[in-house]
Amino acid sequence: MQRRLKNENCTFAQLRDQERKRRYELLVEGHSLGAIAAILGFNEQSSFNRAFKRWYGCAPKKFKLNDADN
Repeated sequence: MQRRLKNENCTFAQLRDQERKRRYELLVEGHSLGAIAAILGFNEQSSFNRAFKRWYGCAPKKFKLNDADN
């Protein structure tokens, strides 16, 4: 599997990150941020927050507040 990923210029960590982001988008409506972080396999809320900032460019709470304004 590692060889196939390398041939595609991809890593397991990148695939996991993409899948977590996809699943976040499915879970956001019905769960708290803490619950989502746990469901997605983050051991700490801070790890989820850092990943979220990579995905969307802001903190999860700020994103949720901005989304609620629309």
